[in-house]
Amino acid sequence: MNPFILVRYILAQALVIILYTPLLLVPIRFHFSFLYDFIIMLYLWAGKIVSINLTKNVNIPKKHVIYASNHKCHADPMIIAKHLKNRFTFIMAQKLMRGPFKLIKLKMRLLTLDTRSMLKLEKSIKEISKTVNKYNYSLVFFPEGKYILDEPVGVIKSGIHKLAKDTDSEVIPVAIYGISQDYIYDRPIVKKKSYIKMGNPINYKNFPTENEFIQYLKSEIKRLYLELQEEVNNMEDNGCYVTTNF
Repeated sequence: MNPFILVRYILAQALVIILYTPLLLVPIRFHFSFLYDFIIMLYLWAGKIVSINLTKNVNIPKKHVIYASNHKCHADPMIIAKHLKNRFTFIMAQKLMRGPFKLIKLKMRLLTLDTRSMLKLEKSIKEISKTVNKYNYSLVFFPEGKYILDEPVGVIKSGIHKLAKDTDSEVIPVAIYGISQDYIYDRPIVKKKSYIKMGNPINYKNFPTENEFIQYLKSEIKRLYLELQEEVNNMEDNGCYVTTNF
């Protein structure tokens, strides 16, 4: 990683810890009104990332949903979260929330997915479902399970269907364009524009098989990605960009 970007992230993490420690005693409902916005802003500042939402004419249900996105870099959760209005939480890999991070996980109600075995996967999905239904949280999830840099979207894993079914959630396809994990090695680090676009809700109940649901979700993410690519290229040709929020 470029030392300059590393120093910025260390500074951002230090500020989050300093602010977050006293807030461990504050009810979580106040976290969404202040802490989350602060963390998102700080994280994007550290990465020198501008998140631009080009979503148009999409009605997001008031009930909890799953934002299912392609995965291009470590900042993707914050790139999406910047534009979310309803209460949400992130699904993270179990291995990232060990040791002292367990306290942060519990306090912020971060959710983890354990993929070490089918039994552990099913157990973690049940725990996620319980939290989603109890607190009406939407989920930010990356169903590829890893960064895919050489194509719009990679293989969508079956966990997304299980999550949608167990939480009874519609799925919002999301495409991220304009940034990839390779940016952290750039010299010098320059401000990066990352674009997102969301599609209409997809209900798993409308598909006769799990595979058909997954393939349709993948095709929607790819379609949104290609639309973003075309829109961004057109905007750059005209020397401008437009930020759209919903």
